Amino acid sequence: MGFFRLGTLSALLSEPLVNGFTTGAAVHVTVSQLKDVLGVQVPRYKGAFKIVFTVNDLFKSIPKTNIIALTICLCIMVFMTICNEWIKPCLKKRCRLPFPGELISVIGGTLISRLLDLHGNYAVTLVGDIPKGLPMPELPRMDLVP
Repeated sequence: MGFFRLGTLSALLSEPLVNGFTTGAAVHVTVSQLKDVLGVQVPRYKGAFKIVFTVNDLFKSIPKTNIIALTICLCIMVFMTICNEWIKPCLKKRCRLPFPGELISVIGGTLISRLLDLHGNYAVTLVGDIPKGLPMPELPRMDLVP
């Protein structure tokens, strides 16, 4: 859009329309992350009403919630809220360098996961192996062009 300067087109869209799309995107992201917050397995759906079916399955799987995964998520959310609301604004007045709250939470979560063996002891799903470096460049699949 930036190449064709279509950003000015968004000025023609009404504010309620943009707010509706933004709210829809926020709901979609929230619902897609709730299974990880609760530590449950939910089947993936396609097509219309997939968010409704996912929420229905999430409510059905609430009794199977992994309390450790939920506690970790809530602790990280509280820590990030404290960082963004109080620590970062306070340090911004005194220091030029930003407070790396996100980095601290990633490192802290990694250390806690490693030290407590969350996957083995508490069945917390981990991200898994992350490949090193960048993938080799390759041409896109041509069957996707049509």
